[in-house]
Amino acid sequence: MEAFLAAQRLIFLALLGWFVSRVVVVRRPAGAPPVPRSLRWLRSAVVGGFLATFLWQAWWTFERAHSAPYRAAERYDSRTWRLRDPSDRRAVVDRWGRPLIRTVRFGGQAVRRYELGPAAAHVSGYFHRLYGRAGLEEACDDRLATWRQPAWEQLSEAAQQAANPQPLPLALTIDRALQQAAATALGSRRGAVVVLNPAAGDLLALVSSPCYDPNLVDAARYRQWQADPDRPLLNRALAGLYPPGSTFKPVVAAAALATTWDPATRYESGPAGYLPPFERQRIRDHEAGERAGWRGHGPLDLRQAMACSANTWFAALGVALGPAPIVRTAQALGWQERWRLAGRADLVALPGRLPSDRLRPGDTARLAIGQHELLITPLGLAQVAATLANYGRQVPPRLLLDQPVPAPRQVLEAGLATRLNSLLQAPVADRGGTARGLRLPGVAVAGKTGSAQNPHGRAHAWVLAYAPAERATVVVVVLVEQGGSGSAAAVPVARAVLLAARQAGYLEAAR
Repeated sequence: MEAFLAAQRLIFLALLGWFVSRVVVVRRPAGAPPVPRSLRWLRSAVVGGFLATFLWQAWWTFERAHSAPYRAAERYDSRTWRLRDPSDRRAVVDRWGRPLIRTVRFGGQAVRRYELGPAAAHVSGYFHRLYGRAGLEEACDDRLATWRQPAWEQLSEAAQQAANPQPLPLALTIDRALQQAAATALGSRRGAVVVLNPAAGDLLALVSSPCYDPNLVDAARYRQWQADPDRPLLNRALAGLYPPGSTFKPVVAAAALATTWDPATRYESGPAGYLPPFERQRIRDHEAGERAGWRGHGPLDLRQAMACSANTWFAALGVALGPAPIVRTAQALGWQERWRLAGRADLVALPGRLPSDRLRPGDTARLAIGQHELLITPLGLAQVAATLANYGRQVPPRLLLDQPVPAPRQVLEAGLATRLNSLLQAPVADRGGTARGLRLPGVAVAGKTGSAQNPHGRAHAWVLAYAPAERATVVVVVLVEQGGSGSAAAVPVARAVLLAARQAGYLEAAR
């Protein structure tokens, strides 16, 4: 499409140049004296200068979306600002029609009002004369600014509205109640919360903290946000890359179950830890450093190891499998996908990072416990969890309610995904499970915690969860930067979101 539009522009400019040249070239009668060379040079200079100036201005205007100088100058141009006045800019509502963004009159001027303030700032973004646009305001600018619509679309909407002079609002898949609940549960801690419907890919909530108030964008605050070391302008849910820690263990389990590896295999998980071949540094379970005189877990099978998140067990499994099936399974689950939520680049999640499938045993052992060179965004991990919850069917995430739901791709064999579903209920349901804080009365929950080592401080705390476990309608992923234990820091946040989802009727809908 971009190439087609570029070709159209070039053809138009060529035809215009030909037309101008035909107009300015004067046909002289036969026998007339020749035009002096100085006048010919002057004529050529005038025509050439006019064409060069026109073509440059035309090209600069056509390519304004990709021109940094144009955008820098445009913010000070009152004429272009009047064209983008928010008075006719669409409102934005959640999936149930509850307002998220409105245009209101303040001091005689139209301004954008963000109903949830900081709680949804990284979804809504902002719309400001000097600081441009961000978030949804940037990604969906073509749909929010009604004056930029083609005439037939404006006429179609006019026919639909009839008696309503305001343009129809843009509906998101976000649930306002879940968005507020997730933001409240995470609080002021650095981190992110992502809530998805796995069957349709609907993004029900997306929270990044710390945040800013899009209703209060001005010069002083903007400079303060830019200088803040906590980086409130960073959308951690989409642009924050973190090691996944033990939340990667379901991927390792899927890789094992897809091979000829015997699920009844038991590995020893003792207090001394596991020493990979040709290595000097042992991999230990977190209990070894937290409990004096801890005697280890003993011999474990896959379900037991998943429930207690035994690092030594999964390190031994990773070395037995080798890196290739683990990396291949992660790729199949979309680990390196660049997920686009809506419109342009402001709402696109960065792809995760995977190491080579040719690793030494020690690096393979660290890979199997979610360390080494692994990185992923909270949305990326939510997509992995949604694929597992959806029995191996992968549906891309979406943010716009009128966006068609794409057909799911079966990336994991359904029988294998069913076995994984049962395994992921163990950390919640079994005695000693690391995610037992996710238990809800009358609702089966699947989940996996993670504590990812961080070279810059305490471990990052993770949890992924989905419910009801057998027929999931809600997937929740929580990251708390330097939160330490996933069980202590991330699980209470996810539980609060699941309780809000049950109150909103999402969990009962699957029963």
